[in-house]
Amino acid sequence: LPYRILMWTMGVALFTHGFEKSQWKQIYFNPAIFAVVVGLIAFVLNLDFPPVIAKTISTAGSITTPLAMMIVGSILADAKLRGVFDPGILFAGLFRLALIPLTVFFILTWLKFSADVIATSVILTAMPAGSFTAILASKYKANEVYASQAVFVTTLLSILTIPLIVLLL
Repeated sequence: LPYRILMWTMGVALFTHGFEKSQWKQIYFNPAIFAVVVGLIAFVLNLDFPPVIAKTISTAGSITTPLAMMIVGSILADAKLRGVFDPGILFAGLFRLALIPLTVFFILTWLKFSADVIATSVILTAMPAGSFTAILASKYKANEVYASQAVFVTTLLSILTIPLIVLLL
């Protein structure tokens, strides 16, 4: 939940270079924030949705990743191949996929967290940039090609980094 809320508030602010007063309403009253609130209420109150609604939500949820990857791919199709492996993107990708997980590992180990908490936290931080990065960039007229390149490169690099990180655990 914190990730979703931050993504739809601070994430949007980063893409739009801050908020204007007129944007606050748009940010806090959008379908994603509404879904987070409904989901939180359903979780806290242990509510079950009717089967038709539950199936609809499940079906919609199962197609979001393939659709997002198709969007990333279509944006990348217009990009120059040389730009995909930009040194800045490679450095940022390795920073995200290796340095951050290693830092989390050492901090949580030093703080004596349980092995399960350490493993879960490290593996989550070792994941590639989400395809949603490119979708937000596209929606808010930011550099969608650069965001798509970052998604592609971090996904490609994660084929190597995730197994190495898991070996560390």
